[in-house]
Amino acid sequence: MRFNIYLIAALASFGTAAAAQNPGNQPLPRAAVEGQLKANFARMDTNKDGIVTREESSAIRGALIDQRLNESFNAMDADKNGSISRGEFANANKRAIAAANGGKAIPDND
Repeated sequence: MRFNIYLIAALASFGTAAAAQNPGNQPLPRAAVEGQLKANFARMDTNKDGIVTREESSAIRGALIDQRLNESFNAMDADKNGSISRGEFANANKRAIAAANGGKAIPDND
């Protein structure tokens, strides 16, 4: 059985949904893990032939990337007007840096 990096990446990205459902990061029962794997494979096998092709993997990857980009754009577009101003962009970056810095805002050095 051949695996490619895209298939592994797609499966890993589906794992983030499972992690969100297990916030305490507790060990999951084997049946739950196997069920999640089957569900992830079924989601990727869009034509339901029991095989995930490169095309199916690419389509899933593209959809996940589009979803994340849309979420990021929507988070930055504070006034929801369909565009990101320089101020909205700067504020989003300040929030991201503060989140990465344990919630501490970066000082303004103006």
